[in-house]
Amino acid sequence: MNIGIVTESYGVIYDGYMVYIDNLSRNLREKGHNVYVFAPQYPQIDQNSEACVRWVPSMYSWVLPPYRISKPWAAKSVFQQLFCQLRLDIVHSQIPSLMIYPAYEGSRKLGIPHVATYHTYLERYVTHYVPMVPQVLARWLAKTYSRSVCSRSDCVIVPSVAIRKLLQGYGIEAKTEYIPHGIDIETFKDANGLAARRAFGLEQSDKVLLYVGRLTSEKNIRFLFEVLSRLLRDNAMSRLKMIVVGTGRHETEIKRECRAMGLSETVIFTGLVKDRRQLADLYAAGDVFVFASVTESFGLVLLEAQACGTPVVAVGEGGVCDAVEDGHGGFLTRLDVGQFTETVRSLLLHPEVRREQSCRARKHANRFSLDAMTASLLRVYGTLVEDVRTT
Repeated sequence: MNIGIVTESYGVIYDGYMVYIDNLSRNLREKGHNVYVFAPQYPQIDQNSEACVRWVPSMYSWVLPPYRISKPWAAKSVFQQLFCQLRLDIVHSQIPSLMIYPAYEGSRKLGIPHVATYHTYLERYVTHYVPMVPQVLARWLAKTYSRSVCSRSDCVIVPSVAIRKLLQGYGIEAKTEYIPHGIDIETFKDANGLAARRAFGLEQSDKVLLYVGRLTSEKNIRFLFEVLSRLLRDNAMSRLKMIVVGTGRHETEIKRECRAMGLSETVIFTGLVKDRRQLADLYAAGDVFVFASVTESFGLVLLEAQACGTPVVAVGEGGVCDAVEDGHGGFLTRLDVGQFTETVRSLLLHPEVRREQSCRARKHANRFSLDAMTASLLRVYGTLVEDVRTT
Protein backbone atom coordinates (compact mmCIF):
# COMPACT_ATOMS: atom_id res chain seq x y z
CA MET A 1 0.00 0.00 0.00
CA ASN A 2 1.23 3.54 -0.79
CA ILE A 3 0.52 5.75 2.22
CA GLY A 4 0.86 9.52 2.57
CA ILE A 5 1.17 10.96 6.09
CA VAL A 6 0.47 14.69 6.31
CA THR A 7 1.72 16.48 9.41
CA GLU A 8 2.40 20.08 10.45
CA SER A 9 4.94 18.95 13.06
CA TYR A 10 8.03 17.11 11.86
CA GLY A 11 11.78 17.51 11.69
CA VAL A 12 12.87 20.17 14.17
CA ILE A 13 10.40 19.95 17.05
CA TYR A 14 10.88 16.60 18.77
CA ASP A 15 7.72 15.88 20.75
CA GLY A 16 5.12 13.15 21.23
CA TYR A 17 3.49 14.16 17.96
CA MET A 18 6.72 13.50 16.01
CA VAL A 19 7.44 10.28 17.93
CA TYR A 20 4.00 9.05 16.84
CA ILE A 21 4.75 9.86 13.19
CA ASP A 22 8.21 8.27 13.38
CA ASN A 23 6.92 5.11 15.05
CA LEU A 24 3.99 4.71 12.68
CA SER A 25 5.90 5.34 9.44
CA ARG A 26 8.77 3.04 10.48
CA ASN A 27 6.41 0.23 11.50
CA LEU A 28 4.41 0.52 8.29
CA ARG A 29 7.61 0.30 6.23
CA GLU A 30 8.73 -2.76 8.19
CA LYS A 31 5.45 -4.38 7.17
CA GLY A 32 6.23 -3.76 3.49
CA HIS A 33 4.28 -0.56 2.82
CA ASN A 34 5.57 2.57 1.07
CA VAL A 35 5.22 5.59 3.36
CA TYR A 36 5.74 9.24 2.41
CA VAL A 37 5.65 12.01 5.02
CA PHE A 38 4.53 15.50 3.93
CA ALA A 39 5.71 18.24 6.31
CA PRO A 40 6.52 21.98 6.39
CA GLN A 41 10.02 22.83 5.22
CA TYR A 42 12.47 24.22 7.83
CA PRO A 43 15.43 26.36 6.65
CA GLN A 44 17.90 24.36 8.77
CA ILE A 45 16.88 21.00 7.28
CA ASP A 46 18.43 19.68 4.07
CA GLN A 47 15.53 18.87 1.74
CA ASN A 48 17.35 15.72 0.64
CA SER A 49 18.06 14.53 4.20
CA GLU A 50 15.21 12.01 4.25
CA ALA A 51 14.27 10.19 1.06
CA CYS A 52 10.69 9.48 2.15
CA VAL A 53 9.88 13.03 3.32
CA ARG A 54 8.37 15.59 0.98
CA TRP A 55 8.96 19.09 2.33
CA VAL A 56 6.21 21.64 1.68
CA PRO A 57 7.00 25.39 1.37
CA SER A 58 6.29 27.00 4.74
CA MET A 59 6.27 30.22 6.74
CA TYR A 60 7.11 31.18 10.31
CA SER A 61 4.37 30.69 12.91
CA TRP A 62 4.00 33.81 15.06
CA VAL A 63 1.59 32.03 17.40
CA LEU A 64 3.65 28.86 17.94
CA PRO A 65 7.35 29.59 17.48
CA PRO A 66 9.61 27.81 16.55
CA TYR A 67 7.01 25.80 14.60
CA ARG A 68 6.44 26.58 10.95
CA ILE A 69 3.18 26.20 9.05
CA SER A 70 2.72 25.25 5.42
CA LYS A 71 1.73 27.79 2.80
CA PRO A 72 -1.75 26.47 1.86
CA TRP A 73 -1.56 27.60 -1.78
CA ALA A 74 1.83 25.91 -2.20
CA ALA A 75 0.70 22.77 -0.34
CA LYS A 76 -2.30 22.43 -2.67
CA SER A 77 -0.05 22.37 -5.73
CA VAL A 78 2.43 19.95 -4.11
CA PHE A 79 -0.28 17.54 -2.98
CA GLN A 80 -2.14 17.42 -6.27
CA GLN A 81 1.08 16.65 -8.10
CA LEU A 82 2.70 14.21 -5.67
CA PHE A 83 -0.41 12.31 -4.57
CA CYS A 84 -0.86 11.34 -8.21
CA GLN A 85 2.83 10.80 -8.95
CA LEU A 86 3.31 8.54 -5.90
CA ARG A 87 0.04 6.69 -6.66
CA LEU A 88 -1.13 6.99 -3.06
CA ASP A 89 -3.79 4.56 -1.86
CA ILE A 90 -4.59 6.55 1.28
CA VAL A 91 -3.82 9.95 2.84
CA HIS A 92 -3.50 10.14 6.62
CA SER A 93 -3.56 13.70 8.00
CA GLN A 94 -2.88 14.82 11.55
CA ILE A 95 -5.08 17.25 13.53
CA PRO A 96 -4.37 20.07 14.30
CA SER A 97 -3.00 21.24 10.99
CA LEU A 98 -3.79 23.70 8.22
CA MET A 99 -2.36 21.19 5.74
CA ILE A 100 -5.44 19.04 6.16
CA TYR A 101 -7.42 21.37 3.86
CA PRO A 102 -5.21 21.08 0.75
CA ALA A 103 -4.60 17.40 1.63
CA TYR A 104 -8.35 16.80 1.56
CA GLU A 105 -8.77 18.70 -1.72
CA GLY A 106 -5.92 16.77 -3.34
CA SER A 107 -7.17 13.37 -2.17
CA ARG A 108 -10.80 14.12 -3.09
CA LYS A 109 -9.93 15.10 -6.66
CA LEU A 110 -7.98 11.86 -7.12
CA GLY A 111 -10.54 9.66 -5.36
CA ILE A 112 -8.11 8.74 -2.55
CA PRO A 113 -9.57 7.99 0.93
CA HIS A 114 -8.63 10.57 3.57
CA VAL A 115 -8.13 9.64 7.25
CA ALA A 116 -7.21 11.99 10.11
CA THR A 117 -5.95 11.42 13.66
CA TYR A 118 -7.13 13.94 16.26
CA HIS A 119 -4.17 14.65 18.55
CA THR A 120 -4.84 17.73 20.67
CA TYR A 121 -7.18 19.34 23.22
CA LEU A 122 -7.35 22.48 21.11
CA GLU A 123 -9.40 24.71 23.39
CA ARG A 124 -7.03 24.13 26.31
CA TYR A 125 -4.01 24.84 24.12
CA VAL A 126 -5.55 28.08 22.84
CA THR A 127 -5.85 29.45 26.38
CA HIS A 128 -2.20 28.57 27.09
CA TYR A 129 -0.68 29.98 23.92
CA VAL A 130 -3.05 32.92 23.37
CA PRO A 131 -4.01 33.74 27.00
CA MET A 132 -5.95 36.89 26.06
CA VAL A 133 -8.58 34.71 24.34
CA PRO A 134 -11.56 34.09 26.68
CA GLN A 135 -12.45 30.47 27.45
CA VAL A 136 -15.82 30.77 25.71
CA LEU A 137 -14.17 32.02 22.51
CA ALA A 138 -11.45 29.35 22.75
CA ARG A 139 -14.11 26.64 22.89
CA TRP A 140 -15.99 28.15 19.95
CA LEU A 141 -12.83 28.32 17.86
CA ALA A 142 -11.86 24.73 18.72
CA LYS A 143 -15.40 23.48 18.03
CA THR A 144 -15.67 25.30 14.69
CA TYR A 145 -12.25 24.15 13.47
CA SER A 146 -12.83 20.57 14.67
CA ARG A 147 -16.16 20.33 12.87
CA SER A 148 -14.55 21.69 9.73
CA VAL A 149 -11.59 19.28 9.59
CA CYS A 150 -13.48 16.20 10.76
CA SER A 151 -16.11 16.73 8.04
CA ARG A 152 -13.23 16.45 5.53
CA SER A 153 -12.20 13.00 6.75
CA ASP A 154 -13.62 9.64 5.73
CA CYS A 155 -12.68 8.44 9.22
CA VAL A 156 -11.33 10.23 12.30
CA ILE A 157 -8.93 8.26 14.50
CA VAL A 158 -9.33 9.08 18.20
CA PRO A 159 -6.50 7.95 20.53
CA SER A 160 -8.54 8.10 23.73
CA VAL A 161 -12.07 7.85 25.09
CA ALA A 162 -11.75 11.46 26.25
CA ILE A 163 -11.14 12.72 22.70
CA ARG A 164 -14.08 10.71 21.39
CA LYS A 165 -16.33 12.31 24.03
CA LEU A 166 -14.91 15.74 23.21
CA LEU A 167 -15.80 15.40 19.53
CA GLN A 168 -19.26 14.09 20.42
CA GLY A 169 -19.68 17.16 22.63
CA TYR A 170 -18.85 19.33 19.63
CA GLY A 171 -21.70 17.65 17.75
CA ILE A 172 -19.35 15.99 15.26
CA GLU A 173 -21.01 13.12 13.41
CA ALA A 174 -18.05 11.93 11.35
CA LYS A 175 -17.14 8.24 11.52
CA THR A 176 -14.59 7.64 14.29
CA GLU A 177 -12.33 4.73 15.23
CA TYR A 178 -10.78 4.38 18.69
CA ILE A 179 -7.13 3.41 18.19
CA PRO A 180 -4.82 4.19 21.15
CA HIS A 181 -1.26 5.20 20.36
CA GLY A 182 1.30 2.40 20.58
CA ILE A 183 4.92 2.16 21.64
CA ASP A 184 7.82 -0.01 20.54
CA ILE A 185 7.97 -2.34 23.54
CA GLU A 186 11.38 -3.75 22.53
CA THR A 187 13.02 -0.32 22.83
CA PHE A 188 12.17 -0.17 26.54
CA LYS A 189 12.56 -3.84 27.40
CA ASP A 190 16.10 -3.96 28.82
CA ALA A 191 16.56 -0.40 30.05
CA ASN A 192 19.51 0.21 32.40
CA GLY A 193 18.39 2.70 35.02
CA LEU A 194 21.52 2.27 37.12
CA ALA A 195 23.74 3.42 34.24
CA ALA A 196 21.61 6.56 33.80
CA ARG A 197 21.82 7.30 37.53
CA ARG A 198 25.59 7.00 37.50
CA ALA A 199 25.80 9.36 34.53
CA PHE A 200 24.24 12.07 36.71
CA GLY A 201 26.10 11.19 39.90
CA LEU A 202 23.12 9.54 41.58
CA GLU A 203 23.30 6.51 43.87
CA GLN A 204 21.04 3.49 43.72
CA SER A 205 19.70 4.44 47.16
CA ASP A 206 18.63 7.93 46.02
CA LYS A 207 14.92 8.55 45.52
CA VAL A 208 14.30 9.89 42.04
CA LEU A 209 11.23 11.55 40.53
CA LEU A 210 11.18 11.72 36.73
CA TYR A 211 9.45 13.93 34.19
CA VAL A 212 9.82 13.54 30.41
CA GLY A 213 8.18 15.95 28.00
CA ARG A 214 8.19 19.41 26.53
CA LEU A 215 9.06 22.31 28.84
CA THR A 216 5.96 24.38 28.16
CA SER A 217 3.30 26.00 30.32
CA GLU A 218 0.52 23.53 29.48
CA LYS A 219 2.59 20.65 30.91
CA ASN A 220 2.06 22.16 34.38
CA ILE A 221 5.64 21.61 35.57
CA ARG A 222 5.34 24.25 38.29
CA PHE A 223 2.77 21.94 39.92
CA LEU A 224 5.42 19.19 40.01
CA PHE A 225 7.91 21.61 41.59
CA GLU A 226 5.35 22.39 44.32
CA VAL A 227 4.98 18.65 44.94
CA LEU A 228 8.76 18.31 45.13
CA SER A 229 9.01 21.21 47.59
CA ARG A 230 6.49 19.57 49.92
CA LEU A 231 8.28 16.24 49.76
CA LEU A 232 11.61 17.87 50.63
CA ARG A 233 10.12 19.13 53.91
CA ASP A 234 9.66 15.51 54.99
CA ASN A 235 12.65 14.15 56.94
CA ALA A 236 12.00 10.71 55.45
CA MET A 237 12.68 12.13 51.98
CA SER A 238 16.43 12.50 52.29
CA ARG A 239 18.47 12.30 49.07
CA LEU A 240 15.46 13.07 46.91
CA LYS A 241 16.15 14.22 43.35
CA MET A 242 14.10 15.04 40.28
CA ILE A 243 15.21 14.50 36.67
CA VAL A 244 13.54 16.66 34.02
CA VAL A 245 14.06 15.45 30.45
CA GLY A 246 13.14 17.67 27.53
CA THR A 247 13.19 21.17 26.13
CA GLY A 248 10.59 23.66 24.98
CA ARG A 249 9.57 27.26 24.41
CA HIS A 250 9.15 27.96 28.16
CA GLU A 251 12.37 26.29 29.27
CA THR A 252 13.94 29.56 30.46
CA GLU A 253 10.90 30.50 32.56
CA ILE A 254 10.63 26.99 34.05
CA LYS A 255 14.31 26.98 35.06
CA ARG A 256 13.84 30.44 36.57
CA GLU A 257 10.90 29.13 38.64
CA CYS A 258 13.02 26.19 39.73
CA ARG A 259 15.72 28.54 41.05
CA ALA A 260 13.17 30.84 42.69
CA MET A 261 11.69 27.89 44.59
CA GLY A 262 15.14 26.88 45.85
CA LEU A 263 15.22 23.62 43.90
CA SER A 264 18.37 24.14 41.82
CA GLU A 265 20.36 21.57 43.82
CA THR A 266 17.54 19.02 43.60
CA VAL A 267 16.39 19.21 39.97
CA ILE A 268 18.55 17.90 37.12
CA PHE A 269 17.71 19.24 33.65
CA THR A 270 19.06 16.87 30.98
CA GLY A 271 17.90 18.76 27.90
CA LEU A 272 16.47 16.96 24.87
CA VAL A 273 17.26 13.24 24.62
CA LYS A 274 16.52 11.89 21.13
CA ASP A 275 18.30 8.55 21.47
CA ARG A 276 15.51 6.13 22.37
CA ARG A 277 17.77 3.66 24.21
CA GLN A 278 19.27 6.45 26.29
CA LEU A 279 15.78 7.73 27.00
CA ALA A 280 14.72 4.23 28.10
CA ASP A 281 17.60 4.20 30.61
CA LEU A 282 16.38 7.52 32.01
CA TYR A 283 12.85 6.18 32.37
CA ALA A 284 14.23 3.19 34.28
CA ALA A 285 16.30 5.49 36.51
CA GLY A 286 13.17 6.97 38.08
CA ASP A 287 11.43 5.56 41.13
CA VAL A 288 8.24 7.40 40.18
CA PHE A 289 7.26 9.09 36.92
CA VAL A 290 5.28 12.28 37.66
CA PHE A 291 2.94 14.02 35.23
CA ALA A 292 0.51 16.89 35.86
CA SER A 293 -0.64 17.98 32.39
CA VAL A 294 -4.41 18.31 31.91
CA THR A 295 -4.17 18.94 28.14
CA GLU A 296 -3.24 15.45 26.95
CA SER A 297 -5.13 13.64 24.23
CA PHE A 298 -3.24 10.49 25.25
CA GLY A 299 0.27 10.72 26.75
CA LEU A 300 2.88 8.48 25.10
CA VAL A 301 5.49 9.21 27.78
CA LEU A 302 3.22 7.61 30.37
CA LEU A 303 3.26 4.32 28.47
CA GLU A 304 6.99 4.53 27.83
CA ALA A 305 7.69 5.00 31.55
CA GLN A 306 5.50 2.02 32.44
CA ALA A 307 7.15 -0.13 29.77
CA CYS A 308 10.41 0.45 31.67
CA GLY A 309 8.76 -0.62 34.92
CA THR A 310 8.52 2.87 36.41
CA PRO A 311 5.21 3.47 38.22
CA VAL A 312 3.33 6.64 37.29
CA VAL A 313 1.54 9.25 39.36
CA ALA A 314 -0.48 11.54 37.11
CA VAL A 315 -3.41 13.94 37.21
CA GLY A 316 -6.35 11.91 35.95
CA GLU A 317 -7.76 14.14 33.25
CA GLY A 318 -8.25 13.71 29.50
CA GLY A 319 -6.37 11.05 27.60
CA VAL A 320 -4.14 10.31 30.61
CA CYS A 321 -6.91 8.02 31.85
CA ASP A 322 -6.40 5.77 28.80
CA ALA A 323 -2.62 5.58 29.24
CA VAL A 324 -2.73 4.95 33.01
CA GLU A 325 -5.03 2.50 34.77
CA ASP A 326 -5.40 3.54 38.40
CA GLY A 327 -3.74 0.97 40.64
CA HIS A 328 -2.32 -1.06 37.74
CA GLY A 329 1.09 0.47 37.10
CA GLY A 330 0.35 3.85 38.54
CA PHE A 331 -2.10 6.10 40.33
CA LEU A 332 -4.37 8.91 39.17
CA THR A 333 -5.12 11.93 41.34
CA ARG A 334 -7.10 15.13 41.18
CA LEU A 335 -5.38 18.38 40.21
CA ASP A 336 -4.52 18.83 43.88
CA VAL A 337 -0.96 19.31 45.14
CA GLY A 338 -1.74 17.72 48.51
CA GLN A 339 -3.27 14.51 47.13
CA PHE A 340 -0.59 14.22 44.45
CA THR A 341 2.18 14.69 47.01
CA GLU A 342 0.81 12.06 49.35
CA THR A 343 0.43 9.55 46.53
CA VAL A 344 4.05 10.05 45.45
CA ARG A 345 5.25 9.98 49.06
CA SER A 346 3.49 6.66 49.71
CA LEU A 347 5.14 5.08 46.65
CA LEU A 348 8.59 6.35 47.61
CA LEU A 349 8.33 5.13 51.20
CA HIS A 350 6.92 1.69 50.41
CA PRO A 351 9.32 -0.19 48.09
CA GLU A 352 7.16 -3.33 48.15
CA VAL A 353 4.21 -1.36 46.71
CA ARG A 354 6.53 0.22 44.19
CA ARG A 355 7.81 -3.19 43.08
CA GLU A 356 4.25 -4.49 42.70
CA GLN A 357 3.24 -1.43 40.67
CA SER A 358 6.38 -1.80 38.55
CA CYS A 359 5.32 -5.31 37.49
CA ARG A 360 1.80 -4.12 36.78
CA ALA A 361 3.15 -1.17 34.80
CA ARG A 362 5.01 -3.43 32.38
CA LYS A 363 1.93 -5.62 31.87
CA HIS A 364 -0.25 -2.58 31.25
CA ALA A 365 2.18 -1.05 28.74
CA ASN A 366 2.40 -4.33 26.82
CA ARG A 367 -1.25 -3.88 25.84
CA PHE A 368 -0.31 -0.81 23.80
CA SER A 369 2.20 -2.22 21.37
CA LEU A 370 3.13 -0.39 18.18
CA ASP A 371 2.28 -3.51 16.17
CA ALA A 372 -1.26 -3.57 17.56
CA MET A 373 -1.79 0.12 16.75
CA THR A 374 -0.44 -0.29 13.22
CA ALA A 375 -2.58 -3.38 12.58
CA SER A 376 -5.70 -1.47 13.64
CA LEU A 377 -4.83 1.44 11.35
CA LEU A 378 -4.18 -0.91 8.44
CA ARG A 379 -7.64 -2.42 8.92
CA VAL A 380 -9.14 1.07 8.65
CA TYR A 381 -7.00 1.89 5.61
CA GLY A 382 -7.92 -1.39 3.93
CA THR A 383 -11.66 -0.97 4.49
CA LEU A 384 -11.66 2.57 3.04
CA VAL A 385 -9.55 1.61 0.04
CA GLU A 386 -11.80 -1.36 -0.68
CA ASP A 387 -14.90 0.87 -0.43
CA VAL A 388 -13.44 3.19 -3.07
CA ARG A 389 -12.60 0.29 -5.40
CA THR A 390 -16.10 -1.18 -5.19
CA THR A 391 -17.98 2.09 -5.81
